[in-house]
Amino acid sequence: MDEQLSRIEILNRLHMEYNLLRTTVDRLTSAKMLEPGLVDEWSVKDVLAQMIICNLFSVQEIRDAQFLERRIAYDFIDPNTINAQTIAVYRILSLERVMANLDSSFQQIVDFIEAMPDSVFKSQNTLECLLRDMISGRFSNSTYLHYMLRREQIETWAGQIGVTNG
Repeated sequence: MDEQLSRIEILNRLHMEYNLLRTTVDRLTSAKMLEPGLVDEWSVKDVLAQMIICNLFSVQEIRDAQFLERRIAYDFIDPNTINAQTIAVYRILSLERVMANLDSSFQQIVDFIEAMPDSVFKSQNTLECLLRDMISGRFSNSTYLHYMLRREQIETWAGQIGVTNG
């Protein structure tokens, strides 16, 4: 990500995209949210479960860098393995529990960003150097850009199966 964003800009993007995602999801019935086929064999519930881990990933990565004061190499982690493990864990939970966990993970991101010192939102700060990315870059792919991608997938899928209202 090439764009340095302020705390307020990051929070605004987070809230906007999350609200759009939730509005889209809330149009679906519970039964539709459990049907496979949104992404390969994933249901909407499965995709939302995967998003919980993505929400928390950036927070954990930044926390690790803050406290260990070194670059954490997450590049070795196979995303397909993480996704499969996540889906398996969340499949046993109810849809309501997954939705509550998604909302909770979103609030954890917001709380984390609000609690970060102002200095980490300035260019070329220590944390940015440790992460080899801007704070906005760390959050964009796993949060608000991810929300937009998944929302668009859900909207396309819902249109293909003829869902117009929840």
